[in-house]
Amino acid sequence: MAAGISVLIDDQSTAITYLCPSQKQTVPGSYYNNTRTTVDSSKCGMNGWFQYSFLGTAVQILVSSNNSQNYSVNIDGSSFPLQDSSGYFESPTLNDGQHTVTYAVEKLDHSPEFDYLTVTPGSSTILTGKTIAVDDVDDTLTYQGAWSTETPSGFNNTAKLFRTTAHWSSTVGDSVELYFGGSTVSVYGVIINGIAERNVSVMYTVNDIPFNSTVTNVTLDTLPMAQLFHLDLEPGNHTLAINVTDISPSQAIGFDYITYSATFANISSIPTAPQPSGASDAQVRRSLRGALVGGVIGIVVLIAALVVGYIVSKRSPHAVRWRLKPSRTLGSRELTLEQQPARKQYDSFSRDLCSAEMFVADGKFSSHKEEKKAAV
Repeated sequence: MAAGISVLIDDQSTAITYLCPSQKQTVPGSYYNNTRTTVDSSKCGMNGWFQYSFLGTAVQILVSSNNSQNYSVNIDGSSFPLQDSSGYFESPTLNDGQHTVTYAVEKLDHSPEFDYLTVTPGSSTILTGKTIAVDDVDDTLTYQGAWSTETPSGFNNTAKLFRTTAHWSSTVGDSVELYFGGSTVSVYGVIINGIAERNVSVMYTVNDIPFNSTVTNVTLDTLPMAQLFHLDLEPGNHTLAINVTDISPSQAIGFDYITYSATFANISSIPTAPQPSGASDAQVRRSLRGALVGGVIGIVVLIAALVVGYIVSKRSPHAVRWRLKPSRTLGSRELTLEQQPARKQYDSFSRDLCSAEMFVADGKFSSHKEEKKAAV
């Protein structure tokens, strides 16, 4: 499975072909998107109820019945043995590519109900614009706190949970985070109110923008597949954080799954979460500290070298003086440097050369004219 994600197809999707008269219904709670489809004719026998074509490596079909149901599934013309269960089907791993699945039921009086199907994407699956489902046990989710995978008392409908699992919380401060690329995001789960007479509050934060949500203690009690949060987004990469802000120990919130409309092309381009800012800041602080220490050491070494050089120049009888000397080559008046002993006298030059002279000796600066006056 590609990073644990699935492509989620609702029973109402126009991509699903119904092969016999069927009835599409809207039912609040317990069904994805609050919809389901049932058979509406005796013609919906083993010849086929619905059909779906997809690109991927596996398919899962969520059908439930009042009683154990005989059903059969055909993939690419190869029939599977007759099944006898509630109606759920999960295919073996298929070759990555195009497939067609056909689902059929035998006992129509058992009221089979089709809710949704999922496809496990492969490299051939085009994901842009598809509804992606991330189950609660997926490793792209980051949990913090006292979450539990054990179903609390008061809830006995795990078969209706997405892949029959959920993460449960009864503790303020529990949180979970997901990084994804999409243009919408929805959170689905279950609220168990128990005997508490208080509301359950959750903060949903998208890209650092908080959205507070409160569920009253008489709303959605024990109903699975409830949409707890939804937000339309600008297409791109986003971070969703879910934080439990108010709940009593006798209550529980079950986090089931997240869906979003994908803005990436395929499984090879699924966005990954950037490096946590805390680690990045620590690296910056270490770099600045190293640069500061290195700079201080360099300044200390430079000052020490200047002091030593100054002391040596004061004590040496061979201190060197430099002067700017006019060149007479080809009548040029360009100035050149000439090294001279410290105590040597200098010839005077004609005033029209306008020569500038400067001596550096014993750590002092003086002009040639000042030295001449001193000699007189």
